[in-house]
Formats: sequence, structure tokens, C-alpha cells
Amino acid sequence: MPRWTPDIGFAAGLVIILVGSVAGVLLLVGGGRFGLGLLTYLVALVVGAWITGAALHAEIESGAPAA
Repeated sequence: MPRWTPDIGFAAGLVIILVGSVAGVLLLVGGGRFGLGLLTYLVALVVGAWITGAALHAEIESGAPAA
């Protein structure tokens, strides 16, 4: 099983933001569910940003050289 690295965390955060944003907008526009669409969008944005930020912080703290 691969180790959870900052690179994986960064990618996972971005995927969560992308998928959650698309799902939220589809619910908002396509499904007519304004409240659920907005909630989905905001939760994905907050969770994805938190994971991405934590991964970036871990990368900076590790002192690893940039690729």
C-alpha cells in the first residue's frame, strides 16, 4: 500500500474540489436543488481546500526540494 505523501494529499484535495464543484453545480442547475447543490459545492470546497492546504504545509515543513 502506498504511503500518504504530500503529493497524494495535494492531488486528492484538488480532485475533491473538482468533483464536488461539478456535482454541486449539476445539482443546482440540472436538478433544481438549490440548497443541496450549494451545500455540496461549499462542503467540497472547504474539505478540498483543507486537505490541499495541509498537504502544502507538510511539503513546506519537510524541506524537500521542489521537483
